[in-house]
Amino acid sequence: MKGRVKTFLPEKGYGFIKGDDSKDYFFHKSSLSNLSDERNICEEVFVTFEQFATAKGYQARSIKIVKAEDVTTYIAPNKFLYSKSFSVKGWEVLETSCWKVIGASRNSPEEARKIALVRARNLGASGMVEFEYFKTKGSEPGTGKGTYYFTVHNYRGRPAMLVKKNASSTLRKSSFIGLNDKVRSEKIRLRSLTEQSKAQARRKWKKLFLCSLLVGFIYYPAAFVLLFLGLFIIRSEDYDSWLISA
Repeated sequence: MKGRVKTFLPEKGYGFIKGDDSKDYFFHKSSLSNLSDERNICEEVFVTFEQFATAKGYQARSIKIVKAEDVTTYIAPNKFLYSKSFSVKGWEVLETSCWKVIGASRNSPEEARKIALVRARNLGASGMVEFEYFKTKGSEPGTGKGTYYFTVHNYRGRPAMLVKKNASSTLRKSSFIGLNDKVRSEKIRLRSLTEQSKAQARRKWKKLFLCSLLVGFIYYPAAFVLLFLGLFIIRSEDYDSWLISA
């Protein structure tokens, strides 16, 4: 019978073939007639095989690749994938970022997870590895006396480019390389924004200090009030704080 490889997990060595009869046949790479074809067995490859039924379902054996040539084309996942480990089931980790992405939220772990995934996706990644959850403590002045403490939910991971062989694709591996260049450019851009924000805050403090000196000559308690208000009004933004060195 003829068929097409529907799915294949290289790290497990098994997958399914969609036969010409529209049935799915389970197979293991050990069922290849020519074991040298192992490097070329991948999704969308056309094969011939012998089918047989077992108590667990239909299976394929004596599998032969119809057009035995090296498959050098790849695809990326059509949805964003992530994993706690350095590997993602069914996919090759082609490139990983030198920086890690953090998503933080005071509301919920789910919101923090979504923030981290969106940030990694916007960097051009197709997945995240070493993805982990952790908590930190935050604080802010209370409405009355004292300080208000709260829990911050965090997710942290390394953006990655995931690929796998696909016979029907037209893209080479080189088409998916360049994640680190994109992340590096974004880090430089964010650092520049952070420095601009800090410089702007310094200018505001300088103006406020001069203003408080002038006001102090008239009514010195007002000068202290102005400086105190500056602690709440004048702040700089750390735009690159979510993109940290791994």
